[in-house]
Amino acid sequence: MDKEIIKKIFEKHLEHDLFFDKKILNVADNSSQKSFNTIPNKTIRIIHQKKRINPSKIGKTLGIGKSTVTSTIDSLESKGMVVRKTDPNDRRKQWISLTQKGEAYHDELVQKITENVAKISEKYGIELRDLEDYYVHLSKMVEILGKYMK
Repeated sequence: MDKEIIKKIFEKHLEHDLFFDKKILNVADNSSQKSFNTIPNKTIRIIHQKKRINPSKIGKTLGIGKSTVTSTIDSLESKGMVVRKTDPNDRRKQWISLTQKGEAYHDELVQKITENVAKISEKYGIELRDLEDYYVHLSKMVEILGKYMK
C-alpha cells in the first residue's frame, strides 16, 4: 500500500472538512437557532437521515466523545429538537429521533446550506458544471469507501 497517497488523501480530507464546516455548514448565525454550531447541526442531519439512532452511533459517526454527545443531545432536547426513547427490548439502550420542531429546523438548515452554496457559487463564479463534477466525485468517494467499509 502506498502510504504517501494515504497521507495526501488524509490531508485533503481535512482541508475539505475544515473548509466545508466553516464556510458552508456553520449557518447558525442565519438560522432560528443562533446558539447552534457545527456539531449540533451535524447531529440533527444525522438523526434526520437515520430517523432514529442511538447516542453511541452519533459519537462514532461524528468522531466525538460520549460527554460531547450527551451534552449535544441534552441541549437539543432542551430546545425541543429531539426526543429520547428507551428501547422496549433493552432498557439500557436509548433511541434519539427528531421532533416536529427538529424536522422543521433540519429543513431550515438544508435551505440555509443550499442558499449559502448558491451565494458562494454566484460570488465566485462557480459554474454549474463544476458543482455537478463535485457531486459526481464526492459520490464516487462514498461509493469506494462503502465498498470496503460497511
